[in-house]
Amino acid sequence: MTRWRKEIIHWIFVVLLIMVTLVISPFFNGKNSSEEAFRVAEAALYFGPSEIIEEIDYGTIKIYLARYKNWVTAHGTRRELLQWYPEDTFSPLEIDENKAFSYSFGKTESLRKDQEIKRVFGYIRDPSIVKLQLVLMYEDEIQHLAAEVKEGLFIFHWDQKLSPYIPLKLLAFDYKGTLIYEEEIDQSR
Repeated sequence: MTRWRKEIIHWIFVVLLIMVTLVISPFFNGKNSSEEAFRVAEAALYFGPSEIIEEIDYGTIKIYLARYKNWVTAHGTRRELLQWYPEDTFSPLEIDENKAFSYSFGKTESLRKDQEIKRVFGYIRDPSIVKLQLVLMYEDEIQHLAAEVKEGLFIFHWDQKLSPYIPLKLLAFDYKGTLIYEEEIDQSR
């Protein structure tokens, strides 16, 4: 073989080696879309494929409120460089048929730590509940966030870096606006 052919074969081998390294590297296992990253997190826990009820977009962070059988989750994905990655924890909430409503917490932080999206999400079993409010403390003032019920699910979300809220309690209202349930938020969950 001529020196020129050996050089071409050498560089083809180098390029193939680099491509294989990039494909199997843990630093390059992101996905091209946030939904793909969400689906990867589901598959890792044998959860899903779920029905996505709502997608919440914070730019480099997206939250998916989803349901699978008798489970619900609000899982986050974040954009790092050119790819989307699921958040580190995936915590679905099992629907308890004996409770009027139930909730859980979650948070997703951006790569640069300039955003921290916190959320309270859950489901409603009582059909008389049409509206929920989350009561929060913010700089010694009481604030209220409202959530509409979508297919029996709800989600409250905020950027903790912009508004450092402390969740206090959940209020549930019927179609007349009458308070029918009130539950203190368990901060230890």
